[in-house]
Amino acid sequence: MNILSALIQASIWGGSSSASVSPSSLFEISDWINNTDRPNYKVGMHGGKHDVMPHRPQRVRSLGNWRSKADVYNATGAYVDVVQSTPLYGAVGGVEVQLTLATGNSASVAFDATQVKGAGNEIDVSNAVIGFVFRGILNTNLYVGTFNIQLFDTGSPAAVPASYLQSNSTGFEMQNWSTNEGATEGRVQRLGIDINQFTMTGTVDKTKIKWGRVNLGASGGTITIAPLSIDVVQRASTKGRVGFSFDDGGYPQYTFLAPLFQRYGMRATAYLSPLATMLGTTNANYQTVQQVINLLERFGWQIGSQGFTTEAATILGWTNDQLMAEGNKLRAMHAALGVWGGIDGSYFGGVNHGKVGVYDALFRRHFRTMRSFRNGRAFAAGAMTPIGETLPFGDPSIIRAFNFSSGYATGDAYTMWKGLVDQAIANKGVAFFAGHSEFTSTASTLYPDLVNLLSYCEQQVAAGNLECNTVGELVSLVNTYA
Repeated sequence: MNILSALIQASIWGGSSSASVSPSSLFEISDWINNTDRPNYKVGMHGGKHDVMPHRPQRVRSLGNWRSKADVYNATGAYVDVVQSTPLYGAVGGVEVQLTLATGNSASVAFDATQVKGAGNEIDVSNAVIGFVFRGILNTNLYVGTFNIQLFDTGSPAAVPASYLQSNSTGFEMQNWSTNEGATEGRVQRLGIDINQFTMTGTVDKTKIKWGRVNLGASGGTITIAPLSIDVVQRASTKGRVGFSFDDGGYPQYTFLAPLFQRYGMRATAYLSPLATMLGTTNANYQTVQQVINLLERFGWQIGSQGFTTEAATILGWTNDQLMAEGNKLRAMHAALGVWGGIDGSYFGGVNHGKVGVYDALFRRHFRTMRSFRNGRAFAAGAMTPIGETLPFGDPSIIRAFNFSSGYATGDAYTMWKGLVDQAIANKGVAFFAGHSEFTSTASTLYPDLVNLLSYCEQQVAAGNLECNTVGELVSLVNTYA
């Protein structure tokens, strides 16, 4: 057994060895990892959260926490204290407030200045991303009718002043962000909004915010949500950022897109899937092993992670052991290829952060970040999304990337894409794009729009307003605050 084989085998099977399974080349690793001699999928951890850089910002300050219904003001819905005990997170010995709102009802969930521990009980938010942390419990992805955050430098929940900062957010955006997986398994989520995406009513000193509240309402059905906190984290960048990503390892990504992007000084992140059936294949639709390596070494692309054997919804029926094994195999293959970036993942077809069992067993344990896949709001110039992605990411497990082919016609696409980039520049946030096989040659329908976008980004980079980054580089920015 050669050294490479031994190392991979040890990482996958928890240190055990077997003379009957010994891959002699990279092209055989896929078959070897999938060997049916291991039907129970019992594996040791390989590359989980213990060996990756922190993916959450290090300078988070709490503006306020909701610990019980005593912290809720002006609610017309039913709100109760419940013991926080869920299959995913377990009992923590305390309570959380859960707010249930029927159609037409609303609530103002606030906290006062006694929770704010800045200089003189105030916090400077002038260069910050504001985060709303919550658990979606019932229909938060369907029926949120009103959603905004308000910040105040005077007054109190009992005496609300006429001047405030209010996020330019909507119930639509809250729905687009939230998922819930039943009344007992809602995952903790964080919706980040840059302070530039707040509108000022009256006069408010952003350097001396004393208290705040979240306004929520239901429309079209009943919602239940557990509000947890509002936090503040300083921006990690002094300019806008743009990120490009492509899924599935299509052959044209290497032969056509990589040289095109390099012409404009741009790079991307490639989420390869399914990796086991792609590498070493003779199918002309996929890249070869050497092309994947060249994509990294020659063109500087990051090689991210998607599925190993599959990314289909069939994994929803897998056991915890099978899901753990899938992640271990994927990370072992990346290690064997010597490519970097596999700790940043992308959700599967029909399997996202709302599928809590898969999220916990596979995505949370193996990946530092997870990229989602969104469709922009059609044909509203400059408003592809009302709330742009932030840096630090609003939620590293739900990085919002927008579909290159959301039904746009030639010309319309560039208008929408440019609007997302302009939004990122204005808010010093991130414009993130995701594609599959839209661009295979100069004859592709949206090719002229892509060229216009790359040219525009190049101009903004030259002007000092923008940088193009892989996901890994964006995470590094969050950790260093460059």
